[in-house]
Amino acid sequence: MTTKMVMYAIGPDRPGLVSRLSAVVHNAGGNFEDSRMATLAGDFALLVLFSADDTAITQIQNDVKKIESELEITTHFRKASQKSDAGGTHEYSFEATGHDRPGIVSRLSAVLSQNDVNVISMDTSLVNMAFIGTPMFKIKGKVQTPKGTDIASLRDTLEDVCEDMELVLEFSL
Repeated sequence: MTTKMVMYAIGPDRPGLVSRLSAVVHNAGGNFEDSRMATLAGDFALLVLFSADDTAITQIQNDVKKIESELEITTHFRKASQKSDAGGTHEYSFEATGHDRPGIVSRLSAVLSQNDVNVISMDTSLVNMAFIGTPMFKIKGKVQTPKGTDIASLRDTLEDVCEDMELVLEFSL
């Protein structure tokens, strides 16, 4: 029986981390299905959904634990949660950019949470403004709204928060 597992790994960034971890999964007969990888400051983080049979999962967990200290990483495994039925939901993309200030993620995610909006993905970064190099904060994501969500009202509320924080918002299907 094939089981879906989630593994995360985090540690100092260096060449070969993805190669070593993906090889462990592949060599045991597992398959990477979905993943997110990022380097933040000097640390690398991997979040991956993989599938394998129970024997392979045990082998993968044991083999990864054996190379943790060599790679200076910390890992964690868990059985993947069942996907909820998303019937009647809609996906939207958003992006907001402006001068960096504390609380941007907190305030925008609070609006989403208060409206029962599910965050599918969200990336944030500091980028330098063209020609003058001023650091700008950028947040980009995809969200899933429940059936019956008043999208115009949600967009208006997000725009109000963005205007208050001097951010430019794009919100679209």
